[in-house]
Amino acid sequence: DEMFSSVGETRRHYTVLRDYLQNMTAEMFAERRRIADKAFLYQGITFTVYGQEQGIERIFPFDLVPR
Repeated sequence: DEMFSSVGETRRHYTVLRDYLQNMTAEMFAERRRIADKAFLYQGITFTVYGQEQGIERIFPFDLVPR
């Protein structure tokens, strides 16, 4: 895994990020998610779903937090 070792410990270079994320509220995280989604949409980081009647353009899925 990227952020955690095989025994579940945070890798040293991710400790600052871990601490930052632990201090975020759910609302703060959701706002960051909305900002990232808008950035992806505006930059064209999307894909098209054919065969659906509504909103065929989708934002490319990604994780805000490394795993």
